[in-house]
Amino acid sequence: MVSVAGYIFFWGYSTVFIFSSGDLEPYPTGGDWLSKPYRSIQPDDALKKKIWITGFGLFWNVAFLLTLSNFIINGAVCFWYHNTTSRTKSPIMTTLWWSFRYHLGTLAFGSFILAVIWVLRVIAEYLHKKHE
Repeated sequence: MVSVAGYIFFWGYSTVFIFSSGDLEPYPTGGDWLSKPYRSIQPDDALKKKIWITGFGLFWNVAFLLTLSNFIINGAVCFWYHNTTSRTKSPIMTTLWWSFRYHLGTLAFGSFILAVIWVLRVIAEYLHKKHE
């Protein structure tokens, strides 16, 4: 969970950085000299696409980190429970090695499917709230 919280913090920082790269437009106020230094950021179509892509990346990476941590925990428990003849020094590191060596594509594809489902659920909940 610490890795997920760290990633969400990094994602928020990078999303603010991406959003701040929009075009600066002055506020449409009167001729008051106090309002001239203030600007607003107007996103263009390319910037909106980048924000949507980073939003989907958030779902995909969080799903991947959760799936990877579940895989490591399940593998370590299987080592502890089923391996009675030869004990490894670190079942967690062995399972981590296995996850990157043999199962990384499967974990990434499964987390992609989870991310698509989560995005569809968020869109459906948004439309449901808007329709009420």
